[in-house]
Amino acid sequence: MLSLEEIKNTQPIEPTEAVKKAMLWRDQLNAGREKVIAPDYSGVVYFFEQNGPCICAYRGRAKKPALYVRYKSEERRDEAAAEFLNGTMKRKANRRKTEERALQVGDVLRSMWGYEQTNIDYYLVTRLVGKCSVEIVQIGKQSHSDEYMQGTCIPDPENIIGKPFTKRADGDNVRISSFQSASKAETKVIAGATIYSADRWTAYA
Repeated sequence: MLSLEEIKNTQPIEPTEAVKKAMLWRDQLNAGREKVIAPDYSGVVYFFEQNGPCICAYRGRAKKPALYVRYKSEERRDEAAAEFLNGTMKRKANRRKTEERALQVGDVLRSMWGYEQTNIDYYLVTRLVGKCSVEIVQIGKQSHSDEYMQGTCIPDPENIIGKPFTKRADGDNVRISSFQSASKAETKVIAGATIYSADRWTAYA
């Protein structure tokens, strides 16, 4: 994963006219705020202060923020911004490489989203549908608070929430709704057991 500084120092590609138009609109809305753009223009993050360090982040050419969150420290904010931009670049790279589904039954998907807080949701792939789609179901999480209204969580595949539903897969990414997408959670296999990387959440009101 690239650090925020590495993203800042990477030469961006030439934006399309559609991207320029979307960027102009968002720049006007976020006038005066520091901006960091993914080099492939798959995402952009604006930094500002509002009772603490905050970010306003957009995917692609969207006009609605994917994240609008306040953090306890600049370090946490920068980590979240880097994670968001790395995620948008990964999804765009996957779309360019292949349109084929890159998910299997049993894979866990992670979705990071929120307005004034960072929500983490998890989904389990329960069935492959046709050539491009997957059946998924929301699952619970094991959560730990390590700071005031902040903490980490990992998926709990044994805790099924709600009913399965079908979505089209784009590589290892699935669009859950107009404001929420999910991609395959990072894992490691240790002594034959699958270990999930912890994700950070915030719960500011």
